[in-house]
Amino acid sequence: MAKKYLKDNNGIVRAITSNNLQLEKPLLNENYDIEVHNRNMDKIDRAIQEIKGKVDGVDLKAEKVTLADRSNLFDATNVEDALLENKTSIQNANSNISKLQSNVSANKTNISNLQSNVSNLQSNVSSLQSEINGQRLRGINIANAIIDKLEG
Repeated sequence: MAKKYLKDNNGIVRAITSNNLQLEKPLLNENYDIEVHNRNMDKIDRAIQEIKGKVDGVDLKAEKVTLADRSNLFDATNVEDALLENKTSIQNANSNISKLQSNVSANKTNISNLQSNVSNLQSNVSSLQSEINGQRLRGINIANAIIDKLEG
């Protein structure tokens, strides 16, 4: 960082300058000089105008802004295409969520139907057990009646 000293007409060191815009930096023992201030303001104004000219010419359309994708999350090379990829991904995810919600609803209905069928089967098994017990009792009664006739 080289410091630049300015000499006035008499060869006396007056100030050093800043590194970037070469703004004059008066020494602490110098009196305030409006001309130094104005020169510095003119340098700042020119620098801002130069930057503004460069920025005004920048075309920041999403399809022209390149994408630095260090994690390889996108196939796209620009912001526009990356946004489209992201939008498509979100739409696909929403579609998958809808399908899953539909499947869950259908599965709930199937489970409910299966529970009803199991309940009906349990009722039928109970009825069949009662019928079998009734038939067994009738068979025993018939067998006893036959034995009584044979013995009697």
